[in-house]
Amino acid sequence: MRESAARFNVSLYVIGNGKEYPAGTSVYNDLSDYIKTLDCEYVLLTDSYDVMIVRWDEEEVIRAVDSSLGNLLVAAHDDLWPRGPWMASYPVNGTPWRCANGGQIAGTKESILWLCDQFTSNKWPVAATGGGNQEMLHRMHAAGVPFTVDTSCSIFQTLRGPSRLFVALRDGIVFNTVTNSIPMFLHFAGGQPGLADWFKRLYGLDPVNYERVRGRRPVIEVGIIYLST
Repeated sequence: MRESAARFNVSLYVIGNGKEYPAGTSVYNDLSDYIKTLDCEYVLLTDSYDVMIVRWDEEEVIRAVDSSLGNLLVAAHDDLWPRGPWMASYPVNGTPWRCANGGQIAGTKESILWLCDQFTSNKWPVAATGGGNQEMLHRMHAAGVPFTVDTSCSIFQTLRGPSRLFVALRDGIVFNTVTNSIPMFLHFAGGQPGLADWFKRLYGLDPVNYERVRGRRPVIEVGIIYLST
């Protein structure tokens, strides 16, 4: 993540690198404290170790946030995890990407701080081991909490399972062959294979230290991208 962010001059700050948290959502206390210090209107949260930036357009991200319910844009996942009754709240849309993925979220500073508060409250209890904020987002969606899932993968592209086959490289551009979108982020959720290969295809280089973490998840590592507007 750091290497690709540097290539696009993206302002990235990583929270939790090497720090042990008692629960998966407790990192949001640190995220909230840091975000409050930022002089910006928009913030993007992203997993760090298994994500790379392949395109960057700050104004496009801002437009996407402004047009999203609750000023929150959440990455889409091609499978519902953890399983639960909330699946019915996600409409069938003709693509593999229907459900929320907790690894990437963009919003106004105000909406992101509100979401961090929700994640650290007791309002959305997590039943599944490791369900974390992704299960909370499912519960919130089923309860009618307003946010938009990026089912077109215009900003966030989650790569996990068979849907990886629908993402291609055309003339040096990463392209979703189902939605005809050109995403900005590739998220190899849960350390799925492929990040090193994509990095080498795009830049002709191996990402530094990626092999060190591939196949085993670091404790917690969340990137904060603060937009200048």
